[in-house]
Amino acid sequence: MPENTQNSAVADSLKQLIEDTLVNKCNAGLTQDTEVEEREIIEYDGRMRVGSLEKFNGPCYTVGFNLFGSESDQKKGIATGTLIFFVEEESVERLLKSLEFRGFDEEDQGFVLEHLGQFFQSVSQDYAERMGGMGYGHLLVSNPTASKNNLPDGMTIPVNSSQYHELSFHLWKKKAMVIDLVMAAQ
Repeated sequence: MPENTQNSAVADSLKQLIEDTLVNKCNAGLTQDTEVEEREIIEYDGRMRVGSLEKFNGPCYTVGFNLFGSESDQKKGIATGTLIFFVEEESVERLLKSLEFRGFDEEDQGFVLEHLGQFFQSVSQDYAERMGGMGYGHLLVSNPTASKNNLPDGMTIPVNSSQYHELSFHLWKKKAMVIDLVMAAQ
């Protein structure tokens, strides 16, 4: 499969998974079509810079995962894919409540990061399974790397990656979630 066609297919698969998840698990409908753009990776020392300001021009919660082709690759830090989820700060409470988390203080960053990490890890595992059907085999999902705003150490990316897909999801009449996706060519 040509690389640009493959890149579109992996981004389309993630887009469909997220849209289905938002409707079925979160009872949240999109208020605008999902935007998908290819962007250049800002990379340093084999890691992708992960900044939030260009996503929302304001604070957000950031959760990243790597996908690995084997336990050996995971131990060596050789990623097959990278998923980074950004949720706009004002949308976090509504998203978590839609996932049936109740009685929490949205100012409790530890709680928010832990539960966003659990939710997005489940989504990442679903995505890894989908990628298995697209020739990537069985992919392992890392534990979450989470922080308010930026991930200071960036995220490991697949070798020779120069571009990523940025998917923007509009919920509750505003851009509420952005996902950056990098997948190695197969």
